[in-house]
Amino acid sequence: MSAESAPHWQEESISGDREERSQLERASVGNRQAPSATDARDTQIDLTGEVALVTGGGGGLGRAFALALANAGARVAVTARTAELLAETPELIERGGGRALAIPAM
Repeated sequence: MSAESAPHWQEESISGDREERSQLERASVGNRQAPSATDARDTQIDLTGEVALVTGGGGGLGRAFALALANAGARVAVTARTAELLAETPELIERGGGRALAIPAM
């Protein structure tokens, strides 16, 4: 229901809700920082000695997750549909000092 079609007694409530929501959104946006590329390396999570399996690790989000887990200390097994998709991710992990295993799904 829009403010124009709302009964008079509801108009104040609707406009008050909008104003309150707007204030909350401004406050929460002001407190948030955009994530940086180094956020994964700055994590306080220590996965040393753990093993992670990442599916779809040949690119995109899967690659990003694999790199973040390796940066936190995990040994990472990475899978993708083909060996060609996997070529770079384990190399990037090992270049960064981590341990990785590529497992093509096909």
